[in-house]
Amino acid sequence: MASVFQRTRWVKADGTNVSGREAALLAELGQQVERRVGPAWYVAYTDENGRRVITRSHAATRTEARRLAVDIELRAERVRRGLDVPSASPTTSCSCAYRKTAAE
Repeated sequence: MASVFQRTRWVKADGTNVSGREAALLAELGQQVERRVGPAWYVAYTDENGRRVITRSHAATRTEARRLAVDIELRAERVRRGLDVPSASPTTSCSCAYRKTAAE
């Protein structure tokens, strides 16, 4: 099943990035830590080969990203079942900035 999300990062008061675990520890110690959400929506889906792929989409809203995710995964399922021809490009039907497998 495809999913959509936005990447988050944690930033200390001095502007340096920290991990989520470090942010929790700093918050317990009373230091100010800010959660920042990126503007891009990411789509995680299972591709034609059965691998989980995370791709940055150019969707402006969560609803648009969900529709894109469903379309991508349905196309991949059709290719897996032999009902459709695999695409020649390494990415699927969306115009994506980059492609990264979950295993990397």
